[in-house]
Amino acid sequence: MNSIKNNQKSLILTLILPVVLVLAGCSSKVLDEGKAQRLVDKFTSSHSGTAKIAGGVVQNEGASIAEAKLDFTNFADSQYGSYSGPGVASFSKYNDDTWALTRVTISPPDNFMSTRWYDTGIKE
Repeated sequence: MNSIKNNQKSLILTLILPVVLVLAGCSSKVLDEGKAQRLVDKFTSSHSGTAKIAGGVVQNEGASIAEAKLDFTNFADSQYGSYSGPGVASFSKYNDDTWALTRVTISPPDNFMSTRWYDTGIKE
């Protein structure tokens, strides 16, 4: 009876526990769309209008960077006025596996000369 219980414990420790630990550790290393949107929302909170992630987050394997396409609606700041259209959010991962929104770029498709960017440094 004791050997069966020991075998069960051994099975749990050798098969199940490593999977749980890997899954728990990976959650902070990957920038999911929800976390990215929350960082973008922190950025837009000081401006009027919204910016929504359009198409998910692309994370560079092995690197500590990620990007997401944005769709702005009535985004406004005091210098540039109102804007609705595409943009890009750039993210960086720190050594402690936390993420930061490092830059937001707005590039109007009909006027690339009006491209503007905001260096943010907004951390999760």
